[in-house]
Amino acid sequence: MPFVPRCLCGLVFFVLLVLFIGCKEPIQPPSSESITKTDREILGDKLLGLIKNRPVEYPILANSAEDTIVYQFVQTLYNQATAMIRLDLNAPAGNRWSQDRDWEVHILNKDDVIDAFILPAGDLLITTGFLKNIKRENELFYLLSFEANLINEKYLLNRMVTEYNTINLISIIDGAVESNGIAVGQVLKDATEFVFNESEVGQIDEIAIPSICRTSIYRGDGISEIIGHDTDGTNFWLKKRMNYGGREEAAIQIADEIGNCGSLRTTGAYQEFILDVLD
Repeated sequence: MPFVPRCLCGLVFFVLLVLFIGCKEPIQPPSSESITKTDREILGDKLLGLIKNRPVEYPILANSAEDTIVYQFVQTLYNQATAMIRLDLNAPAGNRWSQDRDWEVHILNKDDVIDAFILPAGDLLITTGFLKNIKRENELFYLLSFEANLINEKYLLNRMVTEYNTINLISIIDGAVESNGIAVGQVLKDATEFVFNESEVGQIDEIAIPSICRTSIYRGDGISEIIGHDTDGTNFWLKKRMNYGGREEAAIQIADEIGNCGSLRTTGAYQEFILDVLD
């Protein structure tokens, strides 16, 4: 048997080890399917808790005095817009939204900011600046429906999984303040600022507008008027929910094709319960 130097034997072993490792399938983190709606509610509650503890950054309008009228009006529309989503009848029995948990509206006292965002559990935050920028009920109803479908269809969750991976999210859901350098505060900041591209927004519109028609008597094309008010490009929400070409016309077409979509844009209640109160 020929003599083989020890160093050569070691080299051969190392090469074989590298080849063996390279042939193995890389370990993939769990998909978003492993995060249940209960998990999403826990995460949403954590983020909402942070918001409530940061009054300078997130100045929540007190639900008292005249402002209670504003809360009641917006919350009533939000309950209506999300009623079918929260029932969750088509979901598996073990993975449905909690029936004893409300999806609440929180109004941020920021007159100079036109913005809104939703948390993973369904709680929605909207600025007084956005409420003043809206002129009619159907515009608000569109906004509420869009945001609710954005989380119900897992667009927000999938973005979080892409940014942080499932393992880190589950760790935070289970109580960690930080996971692999990702802090809960960073998750909150990102969740309020995520930009959804034209393709994603178009997909959500195709779901949200029919849901408006199923739950209300409002026209489903409220986005047309929201875009129309943004004459100076200061609507931060529109920058995060990016416009696609012909979005206004597409919204009208989707509503028209449904056939049973309502025609109401306003009853004057928005002026009375929102604009006159916040003025």
